[in-house]
Amino acid sequence: PARRARFEHSSLPSLPLVVRAPGTPARERPSRPVLPADLRPELGSARKLDHIRADEVATLVAVNEFLRDLDLARPSVPVRERSLEIFGDEKRLEAIRGQRLYAIGVLSDELLRCFEVHPPFVFQRVSDSSTALVLENHHTYDSACRVLKTDPRDIGVAVYGAGRAFCASVTYLANLDPAVKQAYYFGDLDSAGLSIPASGHLVGQSVGVAPVVPAVGLYRAL
Repeated sequence: PARRARFEHSSLPSLPLVVRAPGTPARERPSRPVLPADLRPELGSARKLDHIRADEVATLVAVNEFLRDLDLARPSVPVRERSLEIFGDEKRLEAIRGQRLYAIGVLSDELLRCFEVHPPFVFQRVSDSSTALVLENHHTYDSACRVLKTDPRDIGVAVYGAGRAFCASVTYLANLDPAVKQAYYFGDLDSAGLSIPASGHLVGQSVGVAPVVPAVGLYRAL
């Protein structure tokens, strides 16, 4: 203020009674993400997306370049190898596979010529039965294999779960032939040991492999 009466003079220096904040410039709106004009026909359904995000556009730009240079004679490869090739990040495609571009079919493993690889586990086939017995510990696994080779007891395959590793490798049940329709689990009788089959069951069910249930008879004997 210019007038002296608008100041408080009890202190030095005098302070204004009223101040006005200067106006702030209007915030610029971020530009709307735009798909590339040369988007390949295989990705054409992306043009129908509402409110496409910048990260989705970045994904489609990278995939567009990959498809442009793709030699169809090249074989399919594991998901992480393709992800590294397209994005320079071996884990990015795994995240994208759980997002909208995959959910509505703009992208697919078939289009990107890749496939999921299940973490393998150690196992021994003891009969043609469709039932698996998963053992948490390798000493128990060895004993079980020796017994089941003589008397399979309706068990088709003995699996070494390797502790919590089974929570991820449970999906490898889908790779066994003949197919496993039921998996019994036997491990340590403590909270950590009991959480493994519970977690493994949930992971397995999310990809459609055999259910994992407790080997009740063995736990009772334990």
